[in-house]
Amino acid sequence: MGFKPLGEERNRFRYTSGHSAPGSTIDVVCAPGQRAGNVVVGTVHHVAFRCASEADQKAWRERIVAAGLNITPVLDRQYFHSIYFREPGGVLFVLEFAGRNARRYGGVVGLSAGLIGPPGRRWDFAGTLDQTPVLLGCSDYDPHIPRDRLEESRRELERIGGAVELEIYAGLGHTINRDEFELVQGILDRMMR
Repeated sequence: MGFKPLGEERNRFRYTSGHSAPGSTIDVVCAPGQRAGNVVVGTVHHVAFRCASEADQKAWRERIVAAGLNITPVLDRQYFHSIYFREPGGVLFVLEFAGRNARRYGGVVGLSAGLIGPPGRRWDFAGTLDQTPVLLGCSDYDPHIPRDRLEESRRELERIGGAVELEIYAGLGHTINRDEFELVQGILDRMMR
């Protein structure tokens, strides 16, 4: 992705893009003897890289294909175009996974998230979430998640049997807060009983 090695100490490797902007330095910890992390508070959900142009994004996609990784086509996400691929040890979970693979789960959580697609999209998810607890948390204004999309996501996940709790926070922006951590912890605690 254009990053160059900057240094290493024991099992920590630092890379830089050569810029001084936030996100221009990445640390990677190599711990092959450790089990993979769970998708919970404190772990990385995904890493995003911004491309200079659509042509640059397409060129990166071709490089990733040439490297032998499974990658999506360029997807129109209404507000941006994106490509997705997984590193060999990781998994990317999205709300649409739960919809496309509806069944009873311990919980489904979408923080600063909603189902993806153009306005007015109709989802044709089959199956049932069978009263799976679903937490959707977001700001009253999030530049990436329009309020209408949150409501559409709530309605669709309820339609397929999710027990949806929608929490809207004033002035939060595109981030998560302590209250959401506690709500997620509550879901996890109930799963462990």
